[in-house]
Amino acid sequence: MDTINFAKNYIKEISQIISKKYNIEIKYLEQYGENIISRFSNNKINDQLSRVGRNPIDKLKINERIISPIIYALDNNLLCDTLLISLKNCLFYFNLEDEQSIMLKNIIAENGIYYFLNKIIKLENEHLKTIIKKI
Repeated sequence: MDTINFAKNYIKEISQIISKKYNIEIKYLEQYGENIISRFSNNKINDQLSRVGRNPIDKLKINERIISPIIYALDNNLLCDTLLISLKNCLFYFNLEDEQSIMLKNIIAENGIYYFLNKIIKLENEHLKTIIKKI
């Protein structure tokens, strides 16, 4: 899947979650998503992966931007395949200049993803088992 299609699928999934959770009409979220795709399709905007990916453990905390919407989607039978890909990408992000990235890699290498999500992130067993199966 190319970057643009990935972003479109991600925005579609997150829009469904936000719409249901906060009772916002999906058409407004879709318009906002199209604006974001358009803005970041501009070649003059350059955002380094090292900036976007830095501090992955913070991004994986239970109430943060990756795990929280996945849990909501699972609890409400909403699609979250692209969000799960984002989770997987975050779990395997590695940058020698990022302390959390190194720590994450070491924890997973020594104990596995299940341990990390359960003991460090505090993901509950019902969600943990579903997520582990899907990633």
